[in-house]
Amino acid sequence: MLHFPLYTRLISTLCLIAATPVAVTHSRASTPPPEDEPAPTAENRTAIPPADYTSQPTVSVAPEQPTLPPNAAGVVALIQRTASLSTLANSITASGLSDMLNGAGALTVFAPTNEAFSKLPADARAALMNAANKTVLARILSHHVVVGALGGSDLAARISRGGGATTLTMLTGEPVTAELIDGAVVLKDRTGNSMRVVQSIKTQNNSMIHLVDGLVMPQPRKYTR
Repeated sequence: MLHFPLYTRLISTLCLIAATPVAVTHSRASTPPPEDEPAPTAENRTAIPPADYTSQPTVSVAPEQPTLPPNAAGVVALIQRTASLSTLANSITASGLSDMLNGAGALTVFAPTNEAFSKLPADARAALMNAANKTVLARILSHHVVVGALGGSDLAARISRGGGATTLTMLTGEPVTAELIDGAVVLKDRTGNSMRVVQSIKTQNNSMIHLVDGLVMPQPRKYTR
């Protein structure tokens, strides 16, 4: 679930996360932009009126058996063919990450469902889809991707070896913690946002897609105005 104490945390995320879409080179993400990158101007940034965030309850979804739609070759194609991932499919297109995801080799994508995106306020979702916030959206989506294919059994094994938790390095270069809670894999970011794996699908190019019921966020970056 998204767990921001104030709505202004998302505003901070939209204004402070300044990074270009991550290009995969083998197993490392690209170098982040200079810390003194200028902030977006009022002319090219969608304003979001301040309001308080409200906590969202964790969505309990019974795990489903993995299914593979016909003719789905890679992660983007499979996401586009999955009805419950239509918001994510549109977000990938808006962020400009399609080519990178298609050409990166084996990946593990933690794919937020439409229900996961619906936990964001409507104006926040609209702001993320604004072209002015393309790099912000790309960074958030990149924080849901790991280089290399990790199936459910792989994640469970890593958690077991880690004594109940393991750390995954996302394409942003930042960590997300994975744990087993009530038999399901749950991932948490540094600020308490969490997402639960509800279904796992293997693509024909050996990537893995785990449908999740929430979003995690990368840390904002400091910059000089």
